[in-house]
This record gives sequence, C-alpha cells and structure tokens, in this order.
Amino acid sequence: ATPMILVLGSTAASRDGAEADAADADTPSPARPMDITADPTDARHVYVVWDRLVAGNGGGPTWFARTTDGGATWEAARPIRDPGPGNQTIGNVIVVLPDGTLVNAFNELVGDAPTTATIRIIRSSDKGATWSAPITVATLLAIGVFDPDSQLPIRDASLLPAVGAATVVETLAP
Repeated sequence: ATPMILVLGSTAASRDGAEADAADADTPSPARPMDITADPTDARHVYVVWDRLVAGNGGGPTWFARTTDGGATWEAARPIRDPGPGNQTIGNVIVVLPDGTLVNAFNELVGDAPTTATIRIIRSSDKGATWSAPITVATLLAIGVFDPDSQLPIRDASLLPAVGAATVVETLAP
C-alpha cells in the first residue's frame, strides 16, 4: 500500500515521514489543481483526480488516486484518461451518483485550438478500479478573452467545466 501523501509547501511528506518532490507527476500539488471527492455512499472512499502536462507537448492525461480505508493508505496514482500526444484534459471533477457510480467530467483540448474543447465524461461502476471509454457530452466553443492590442488569447477559465460538472452529472443520473 502507498502511504498517504500530504502536500506541504513544495515538499510532499508521507505518513511514514519520507519526503518526495511535489513536482513529481504522480503527486498532486498546489501548482497542479486537483479535485478531492469524499464518497457519500461509502465513507471509507475518497477520490483525487487531476490533470498533468507532459513535457515536450506530450499531452495532458487525467491522473487518479483513491483511498478505500478512510485515508489510512492510498493506492498509487495512475492515469485514467490519456487523450494522446499534443492533447490534454483539464478541469477534472468527480461526482458520485446515488448508486455509487463515479463520474469524472472534464474538458478535452485537442492540439493548439485554445478556444475549442470537448466536454466529456468517463464512468466507473466499481469505485474507480476501472473506467469507461470517454463519452462526449458536448462541444464547448468558448470565445475566451483576447488582448485588445495584439489580439492574442489570454488564459482564462473559459475552458474549465467545474461549474457545469454537477449539472452534466445530474442529467446522467438514473
């Protein structure tokens, strides 16, 4: 079992006192926003999901970790959605449906098209052990914000699905 990891500034410390670099791809950090979801159907389960960019335009897969024993131990982090080289996921949010099914909602960006994204979900009916293929919910055509002088795009939150994730999931609930 993997020891629980707590992020403390720029160093992650495990429960057994070992230290690890918080920039490690397998460790969420303040520089790598994450979504933490407690399972309302089973208090022993907590899920963490985040996206990470791979250097050299290698893409941005969705990473996932969970505890099944109330945080005493954590499973090793692993990718659950890899959109391929040059593509990335962003804004991952996990919601637990009343029947215990996990739904991870996210936006998937393809290549260098900063104003086009696909809103997608993946589902897990076994508390995160396995995940479905992605299901496309809609195409997001965010206009975003542009510098009025240079007309270059300015990074904003227009491609993040967090606000609408609960609505998407509610629509899918039985």
